Amino acid sequence: MMTIMRLSLLSAALLGLASAVDEALPGISPEPVCYLPQDSSDLKRVWTVGVLAIRGFEAAYKEFNNTFAHYLTATAGQRFDPPVEFQLKPLNFLSLFEDSAAGNVDFIYVNPSAFSCIESEYGARSLASQISRRNVGGRTYDLKKFGGVIATLANRNDIQTIQDLKGKVLAAASISGLGSGQMQFRAMQDAGMSYINDPKQLVFTSNQGKVVKGLLDGDFDVGFIRTDQLERSKDADGNPIDLSKIKIINVQQGLTIDRVPFPFDSSTSLYPEWNIASLDHVPDVVSSQVQTAMLQVGDFSNLANARQLCLDNPIYCDNYQAMSRTCEATPDVLALAADASEAGKYSSWIPSLSYMELRSMQEATGFIEHRKEDNTWFCMRSAELYESIACPAGMKRKSREDVDSGCTDQGVECGDGFQCVCSPCYEPRECIDSVDIAGNCVPYNVFLPAVLVPIGVIFILGCFGILGYKSRQMVRQAKKAAKNERELNEFIAHEVRNPLSAALSASVFVNTAVQGEVQEDTMDNLREDANIISSSLRFINDLLRSMLDVQRATRDQMVLEQDTIDILHDIFQPAASMIYARDTNFVVDVDCPRGLVIKGDRLRLQQVILNLARNSAKFVVEGFVRLRAEVIEGHVHLFVEDSGPGIPEEKRKSLFNKYQKSLDSLAQGTGVGLSLVEKLVGLMEGSIWLDEAYRSGYKNYPGARLVIDLKKEPEAEADEDGFTSAIDLKTANTLATFRVPQEVDAKLPMQCKVLLVDDDHNLRKLARRLIKVVRPSWTIEEAASGEACLHACGDEKQAFDLIFMDQYMTSVEQCLKGTETVRALRSRGVTSPICGLSANDLYTVFETAGADHFHLKPFPSDPNELCRLLVKMFELRNLDENPANDLQEMNSIGETAMDSSDDSSSQQVFRNETHEGVAVAIGYADDSSNIAGIKSVLLVDDDRTLRRLAARGIKTVLPDVHIREASSGETALTLTEAEEFDIVFIDQYMTTTADTALRGTDVVRLMRKRGVKSMICGLSSNQQEEVFLEAGANHFQLKPLPCGADDLRALLETILSKRQEQSDPTGEP
Repeated sequence: MMTIMRLSLLSAALLGLASAVDEALPGISPEPVCYLPQDSSDLKRVWTVGVLAIRGFEAAYKEFNNTFAHYLTATAGQRFDPPVEFQLKPLNFLSLFEDSAAGNVDFIYVNPSAFSCIESEYGARSLASQISRRNVGGRTYDLKKFGGVIATLANRNDIQTIQDLKGKVLAAASISGLGSGQMQFRAMQDAGMSYINDPKQLVFTSNQGKVVKGLLDGDFDVGFIRTDQLERSKDADGNPIDLSKIKIINVQQGLTIDRVPFPFDSSTSLYPEWNIASLDHVPDVVSSQVQTAMLQVGDFSNLANARQLCLDNPIYCDNYQAMSRTCEATPDVLALAADASEAGKYSSWIPSLSYMELRSMQEATGFIEHRKEDNTWFCMRSAELYESIACPAGMKRKSREDVDSGCTDQGVECGDGFQCVCSPCYEPRECIDSVDIAGNCVPYNVFLPAVLVPIGVIFILGCFGILGYKSRQMVRQAKKAAKNERELNEFIAHEVRNPLSAALSASVFVNTAVQGEVQEDTMDNLREDANIISSSLRFINDLLRSMLDVQRATRDQMVLEQDTIDILHDIFQPAASMIYARDTNFVVDVDCPRGLVIKGDRLRLQQVILNLARNSAKFVVEGFVRLRAEVIEGHVHLFVEDSGPGIPEEKRKSLFNKYQKSLDSLAQGTGVGLSLVEKLVGLMEGSIWLDEAYRSGYKNYPGARLVIDLKKEPEAEADEDGFTSAIDLKTANTLATFRVPQEVDAKLPMQCKVLLVDDDHNLRKLARRLIKVVRPSWTIEEAASGEACLHACGDEKQAFDLIFMDQYMTSVEQCLKGTETVRALRSRGVTSPICGLSANDLYTVFETAGADHFHLKPFPSDPNELCRLLVKMFELRNLDENPANDLQEMNSIGETAMDSSDDSSSQQVFRNETHEGVAVAIGYADDSSNIAGIKSVLLVDDDRTLRRLAARGIKTVLPDVHIREASSGETALTLTEAEEFDIVFIDQYMTTTADTALRGTDVVRLMRKRGVKSMICGLSSNQQEEVFLEAGANHFQLKPLPCGADDLRALLETILSKRQEQSDPTGEP
């Protein structure tokens, strides 16, 4: 309690002093407090941060008390009412586990290895990763990752490679240390060695400085330390050590962080820096505020430095005033942040990096093991070295006594205060003319009689055992399924938490900023935060979708379609447009013969190429990403090539493994993309491999090439227009004899550039052929997606004379709809006439988006009808080019055109009218709409946020609709008995306080049994359409429920259409 009082007095004193100083500065006043405190009446008053004190308890206080006690109390603590306090507790490795298990600490600041251990055994969530500030040789480096170094003396010619470590004396700080131990152990394992048994002696010094000193003194042959440790080490006189006396082996080439070369030599891969994490018992409201405060340290410290410059010289005050800040950045907070970062030797904190690759390394080397007997994870403790020994496969650990005396027996000394092991594992000996029983060789003449007698009994019992074979088989299958599910859940738990943390923290900043007036200089920060949220959620979406696809592919549940695929337009161009980005140093090349067509599943092949192309784009610093197709020995081959850093040799064998460790230096991949690619290619009866002989031609960037042999022959050569006709005989005869009418011929130009935007290859080819019948001289290009259309139009205002735009285009991920593409084109200043296309009547939505015309699908197959459509488009273009035409003229021409049409319902002319009405702006349903009759809706979902979002979305389409909400199936049944609803949306899986929770399908059955007549739409994140329809639902929608007005309106119309389909012949429902 005295500590808390001292902290409070310190904060008050600093606040008073800093406020007085700021009042004296010209034009600067103390910042107001702007946050709304959280209610902490149900929370404890003091929260403890456990700090792993690798340099001793006193050093831990000196370096981090400012951060985890003073700073957190002054920031995160003040966001509660009443305020809460934070205190630091130094821990060694053993007490870290004990206090985490007992709940004596709430947060931990530890090295990555220790965090992985605590997360495995007790559960923890990483909140932020540290960017360390390393001052070396007069230069300062801010680094979020570090590596491990394998060092020896420069004159040791007998030690050149990792294999030379066999039979040598190796020294590391700890068996549980990461940069001085586990990283190097993994490198030895990758080289086919045993870190525990191959050395003559393995010494643990507990301190990296002692490793360097022992290496220079000749006590050790090889030392394991973290990167930059050598550069920061000093000799007995306090001078930097002579680095020319030391050499580093197994130096990794091309290591980068954020595409910037890593400044130090490393013998291993790079892993994330230390992090702060909350244990599972900490409420989200507390961990969220701690996370936000830690992510602000760097900005506050920079503000403090700028403020000090202003105090020293007023000419710098303008810079200080211009810097972005939150309104809680008071002078005392800035001072605390600056002191904390200086003492803690860090520059800032960032949203947590992924620690999955580290966890995989620890499992592979045996530092974390799964105990099958109680289905738990256990991490080795360095305090008990014997229990931490993980022997190589086929070997066993010696007895504790033999391990303790192992070095003495071999005549090797162990220094005072050190822990040492010497060959602690052994190979079980081979018994000759005998059998090994519990380590003893028992002669056959003793063993066989003892065995033969029970054989008869065993045989009889075995007959009975056959009866239980199937049950045991089922048990094994269940265990295997449980194991797979556990691995899947653990992977998701690791990989989803970090991007979620990033999104949550960014949203805190956004919410803080929008509470007040948004200044121009804060817009960049808002955009950056929005990008963090978007990219984090996109990462999670991609991860979950890919994992589900992997599971479906593994279980042969994925059904492949047989589409006609144009490799150029349907596969390469959409992928190229999705990975293309402005302001990058590389280009996206597409090299594909025109007219290369195959049969296959278009979406899945698109998914394969997009996965590979995005993987390449992530690594390329300069040069290219190339998508190429070629027919080799009669088979279509696809190539994805790049000029990136290439794939490390040690990762090539496991390139397509499930949950593969990320190939990039940031460890930000999902770990399932390439595994999914291999499975999809296999399902398509093709094969994929890495071309190891490929070289990009760029210096220092060898690149990578992945080759896919589809094992398919190209489809038969298409006709001259690129489409083998499948139209009916009557239309074919009409096309063969058609001549353009004279009055039409005069209105259509001889030269015109047309863009057809549709995801259906056949429909594009048919439209191309029909247009060519009317005007053979026109140039026609194709795009299979909205993104490809934007890429084709580029920055030109009228790259095409006409654009035909389909509304709904499928892709491997959410892609632009036609109306969204139209809006994007208009926002870029594209003036080309655009005609919207859809099988649904989307006249209004295309008009609002900025299209000039709309045509109800199908595309006109009658050349006379097509002539009328083309003439109408050019009339509209001419009207747009003549500013004298007013709205009245446009309306009259539109009416004339509609009257002359054979089908007025499908020939609608858009008016160039500026709509200011609310109905157009947010998409309200007009009185003539089918959905206008919906008066009441029931939303059933246990997630309150999803219910509120769904309600908001429905209100944008139906502002007067009555909406009720239910958080459980039981509540929904009660409401439907008391009220009538037009539509019920119901989730499948909902939690409840009842002993047995009703699933959505259970509720639907009960509703139908009780006579509920409402239209019911089932909802789930998994594919549950069949079970919902069997239960009595009318429709099924994959979550989330669409919030966009266009999509939501289409869904409501679809649901209502099911009522008509299910009506009886009398027309009664």
